[in-house]
Amino acid sequence: MNMKEWKRGFAGGVAATVLCSSLVCGSLAAHYQKQATLDYTGIKINVNGQIITPKDASGNTVDPFAISGTTYLPVRAVANALGLEVGWDQTTQTVILTEHPDGTSTASGTVVLDKSGIKVTYLGIRKRELPLEGYEIRLKIENSTGKDYTVQARDVSMNGCMVDSIISEDVAAGKSAITSITVYNAEERGVTAPITTAEFKLHIFDSDTWDTYFDTDAITVK
Repeated sequence: MNMKEWKRGFAGGVAATVLCSSLVCGSLAAHYQKQATLDYTGIKINVNGQIITPKDASGNTVDPFAISGTTYLPVRAVANALGLEVGWDQTTQTVILTEHPDGTSTASGTVVLDKSGIKVTYLGIRKRELPLEGYEIRLKIENSTGKDYTVQARDVSMNGCMVDSIISEDVAAGKSAITSITVYNAEERGVTAPITTAEFKLHIFDSDTWDTYFDTDAITVK
């Protein structure tokens, strides 16, 4: 089974347990509570070779844990890493995971650029809270050349609307960096959640001379 088929089955059949200050277990017949011992053992989540740091909707780190040998993962973090949309049905107490409307998605860990010694891997989109509210298009940039390069973004859009953004990442020769294209005025431009598509171009130039190394075509993530 390939990744797309696995995601479709995962998204179509998921029923999630919601965890608050105590463990809340639900079923079609009853709603009840029970006490349990949570084991925090430093569990890590690896998606397509990329270790992800699970965070809640406010950007706070949420550690995976185990109960009686069963591992529980934060559903939002896993869904975002797989390029799935996350929804919540309060009436039925159900977490709903779906693919993007056009049936495609860009999973965290997808390489979106690999040219002339510069490799860029997409790490997902997350909402940014205070002090600078907005969104982050997270990227891993690897520089396998012998020169220091700086990466900036151009023509950034979300859901088809042009937005203002910030990124200027220096990546030394032979090094890598985890960074983000930060979008800070999405709502003012008419962009509302969920973010189904983001598009941007990258401008790569010599950090010392400012000479252009190369510019990319538009890169789209969904």
